Amino acid sequence: MNKTVYPNGEHFSRDDKHTGVNNNICVCGTSGTGKTRSCIIPNMLELSGNYIVTDPKGFLYKKYKKYYEDNGYDVKRISFIHPSESVCYNPLAFVHSTHDIQKLAYSFVKADKSSNTHNDPYWDEQALFLINSVFAYLIDCEKVDEIEELPANLNSAINYIRKANERSLVAARRDAISFVKQQPSNMYVYEVALDNFVIQYGESFASKQYKNILSAPEKTYSTIVTAALSKFSSLETDELAAMLEKNDINIKDFVNSKSIYFVEVSDTDSSMNLLINIFFTQMLNALCEYADTKCKNGRLPRDVIFIMDDFPSYYITDFDKIINNIRSRGISTIITTQTLKQLSNVYPNGDAIVSNCDTLLFMGTNDYETAVLISQRTNKPKYEILNMPINTSYIIRRGAQPQFVQNADTEELIESYYI
Repeated sequence: MNKTVYPNGEHFSRDDKHTGVNNNICVCGTSGTGKTRSCIIPNMLELSGNYIVTDPKGFLYKKYKKYYEDNGYDVKRISFIHPSESVCYNPLAFVHSTHDIQKLAYSFVKADKSSNTHNDPYWDEQALFLINSVFAYLIDCEKVDEIEELPANLNSAINYIRKANERSLVAARRDAISFVKQQPSNMYVYEVALDNFVIQYGESFASKQYKNILSAPEKTYSTIVTAALSKFSSLETDELAAMLEKNDINIKDFVNSKSIYFVEVSDTDSSMNLLINIFFTQMLNALCEYADTKCKNGRLPRDVIFIMDDFPSYYITDFDKIINNIRSRGISTIITTQTLKQLSNVYPNGDAIVSNCDTLLFMGTNDYETAVLISQRTNKPKYEILNMPINTSYIIRRGAQPQFVQNADTEELIESYYI
């Protein structure tokens, strides 16, 4: 309990105040070197706190769900591979301020560069105004009991963005002074809904953002709406709509009781990477905020360990900055990558991520650049690094000499947790 397990079966204290070493670990090894079975699984089974574990194949949830339940853990499966089998996740449930709205909208517009339909940044900037407005409108409506609007979730947001380009047959009750006076037939459905809200409750962030695009020529306006809709194209499936309808994730419950979330992310399909990015970014930010505002001494009551297998297969915004500031809150990460170059290809500041891991577990490589870096860290020739014996590892820990070790018998190590 409260120990880190190394590939050779050695246990090391997780008490970072005592050791002076943070609990972030980078595990580097080519395919088949045993990253999951020698590092991920033993550290999961150690029960050293609460866990958020990526599960690229869904194997870990199926195999260890009962183990955690038998040890009193609340187990949740958040599946971006099989959303119909997942608990529900609503990103808008994590929005509590205008700043949160802007961060979430920005994630959809900027995070997934591959989904941009326009090379001109103008369209992204204008789409951001509309998405900000719709998110804010749904949140505002949810706060007002007498308004029966669509629930504040991404399904509703997509619906209202689409209505921003549909003409209304019904006028607003009267012209709100904040908008250009128009005949009912010239008003958009979303414009009428927002106009009515302004009349009753006054100017809002939603109306201010919408005004930024409403004065655009009709063809330009229509293109802005299309650009905004394109940011959500990967989410419009029946299975995802059900998953995004409500929220089963509660930060307060997670941090105050034994909890583990298995997060299924595909290592071969990147279509859900944007939503995965938003999920992890929101969880990390929400946990840090909870520690800062709700916890004594700014540290979570139970350590939270993010175990991120195949880490370069998805992207988390500002992770290089986040990992630098989570130790004091009782949060740590274990990430795996096949090569250090693979990590840097996805994260431009990948070296900063590795630098913030006080422990580097190296399990073998065929990559020359990785071998050069490990050679420098271990003071061993490159050819020795490239020709390491099978089932061996280097434990490179800040404040200690690198250790060359024989990996423990995995089955025996895992079975020991059931005794």
